[in-house]
Amino acid sequence: MDPIRLLDTRTGTGLPKAPFGPGVTQDLTVRGGATGVPSDAESVVLDLTVTNATHTGSFVTVWPKGSAQPNVSNLNNVEGVARSNVVVSRIGTGGQITIANDSGNADILADVVGYFSAGAYKSGGVITGTTPVRILDTRPTNAFIQGEVRALTVAGVGGIPSTAKSAILKVTAVSPTAGGYLTVWPAGSLTPPNVSNLNFGPGITIPNLVVTRIGAGGQINIYNALGSTHVLVDVLGYAD
Repeated sequence: MDPIRLLDTRTGTGLPKAPFGPGVTQDLTVRGGATGVPSDAESVVLDLTVTNATHTGSFVTVWPKGSAQPNVSNLNNVEGVARSNVVVSRIGTGGQITIANDSGNADILADVVGYFSAGAYKSGGVITGTTPVRILDTRPTNAFIQGEVRALTVAGVGGIPSTAKSAILKVTAVSPTAGGYLTVWPAGSLTPPNVSNLNFGPGITIPNLVVTRIGAGGQINIYNALGSTHVLVDVLGYAD
């Protein structure tokens, strides 16, 4: 599926416009309606981002609504640094998940990038892991500049067959010159969706897992929002 932003507490998308405070727990609808996730989905794949955090050492936890809060963290907060991570969660009561912030304040964003359903298993959809292969490294002289979009061929490359429908990638920002983010989406439109796959601060090298549908011509698009940064892309697997 194409990524869709379900939650942004900075703008009031999905939940009221206010950061999560210390110990705050809220439920988010991730199935049905405008979410893009069908009614038979059992689990959801989200790109979860924390920004404007006020307390280093805090963390965010995600779990199915209706279940007890687990003693785990899905994303660890750093004061003043935007951080993201891919989260796979079973969908709970009413098509919702529950999100909790441990301490301090933090804005939370959630972009849906995929789902798992019983129907997909029955129809033969399979996720296949591969030996990691690097298919993009812009170092030393070909960094993404601010606002740049590049297409990258992934079908038939790095162990991904030409018939694959989705790619499972590790995307890394290296030596960014400003705080910003990368967005990855299927080729076919040059306009990036209103989501982020990887958030970074200036000078911080940071990776994240990216699951994306493969678009026109067997390609994906990569967009760099601010400053310049080198980008690495490693193939980890695919889905057909």
